[in-house]
Amino acid sequence: MQETTPFHIPELIQLIADYLFRSEIVNFLRVSKYMHRIFITIVWQDVVVQNSRPFPTGPSLQRHAHLIQRFRCYGALPDEYLALRGCDSLSTFHFEGGERLPADLTAFIAAHSATLRDISINQASWIHWTPSIDFWVALAQCSNLKSLVFYRLVVLDECLSYFRRIFRTVQSLSFQDLIISDMFLGVQQEEDEGTDGMQLVFPGPRRIEISIANSPKHTIAPFLQALMIRACPNLETLKWGPETWSHSGRTPTNRHSSTYAFLRALAGNPWTLVKLESLDLSGVYFDDEDFAQLLGQMRQLISLKVHRTRFGRLSFQELIKKREHGEKGHGSDTMYALCDSVRFLWLGSCPEVTGIMIQTLLASCPKLKEFRGDKVTVSEVAQGQKWVCQSILRLAIYLEADEDDHAPMVSRRKQQAVFGRLGSLTNLRYLELTHGSAQITRTLDLRLSTGLKSLANLKNLESLSFSGDSQQRTGLREVAWMARQWPKLQQIVGFTETDKKIRKKMAVILVPAGISF
Repeated sequence: MQETTPFHIPELIQLIADYLFRSEIVNFLRVSKYMHRIFITIVWQDVVVQNSRPFPTGPSLQRHAHLIQRFRCYGALPDEYLALRGCDSLSTFHFEGGERLPADLTAFIAAHSATLRDISINQASWIHWTPSIDFWVALAQCSNLKSLVFYRLVVLDECLSYFRRIFRTVQSLSFQDLIISDMFLGVQQEEDEGTDGMQLVFPGPRRIEISIANSPKHTIAPFLQALMIRACPNLETLKWGPETWSHSGRTPTNRHSSTYAFLRALAGNPWTLVKLESLDLSGVYFDDEDFAQLLGQMRQLISLKVHRTRFGRLSFQELIKKREHGEKGHGSDTMYALCDSVRFLWLGSCPEVTGIMIQTLLASCPKLKEFRGDKVTVSEVAQGQKWVCQSILRLAIYLEADEDDHAPMVSRRKQQAVFGRLGSLTNLRYLELTHGSAQITRTLDLRLSTGLKSLANLKNLESLSFSGDSQQRTGLREVAWMARQWPKLQQIVGFTETDKKIRKKMAVILVPAGISF
């Protein structure tokens, strides 16, 4: 019986390799034939072609082509690699850069259609890429394709049937600056006809990230974009943007009407996106009422990213409103709210979001892992309900100190109450207290005498930021306390001390502990 050693366990070998530099892994090949046989697959599983670093060529490349699992190219794609055949393990192909795509790319994809699972293509030029029908035929033959990423892509009308076939099966789709006509859906439908006539179904996509380029010749109307998405009943994650922002930074003049048409169609009845749980409309100009209607249709929510939008009171109410028929299997009397399950919530740079809303959300989202918002005052937090987000890992807000000069003891008690709220977040890794603030800011007084010691239980804290607060009086005593109490701390951002002697003393404390400041 052949003796079994730990080196016969593939998972263990991979775990060891994850902690080694490539040069160290190569050294294992020289130890013995046995070690060579074990580690040669690790060496060749990832091949990166980049002009600034050496990459394999010649007979060695040909001999080990069958071991390549992931192939990434940054810059011009060498002809030798395009001519490769027999990459029986190739699952990932990523191409980024180059002024134009190589003509032999179609043949390369077709030759590895049986194994390719993830394809990403992003040429460096700002000019849109128009692949031929042969390219789409090759993609359609990739029977195991799960993820597809394209930038600046034009889909010709004669290629739409193959594009539909791919759209029907691939699980993750990302199209940035996509140009495609409304013939994609195979319908000639006016916007006021509603959504009930939609018959196409694309069961594959679980994740869609899409922005449609504004082209006079090929533009799929926003409401038809919504119909395209509504036709994906298994969709879980959606990131959408209307017409592309021009490179000068200006936004399209019809941006608001496009978003209105898209949201109205997406939230229409009957609701088809019953599995949708992650939504990213960051930077999209929408009316609060339209977005509230969309939230009202959703049955669960894990991630909501709407920073730089007009998210406001109506959408906030839909987020915290109790509803019937929560999770599957519960009776009709089960009550739930979208905020009960949300884990990622980005509301930064939303002018209609108030401090009371931020405080309420932190007191209403028990599963929250990451929250980004704007200004909430110390008084609003101190007078509000206790926070329930005990599992939160990242908190980025502008916690404004609204001190009352006529009642200093009241202000101090409020600050201590807020310190207590923060100190209860024992899983916290990243804490930003001046997120999204103006140049003149005033946040918590981070001194031991005012309540800093209440944060002693933040043993997982890696980063603390209070940049922009020129009135901070944090001294060497506090710096030493932070280095001692927070063993995982890596970074402090916000010290305004200009005295070179004091900063040198800070460095003596922080640098040996591996903390930048």
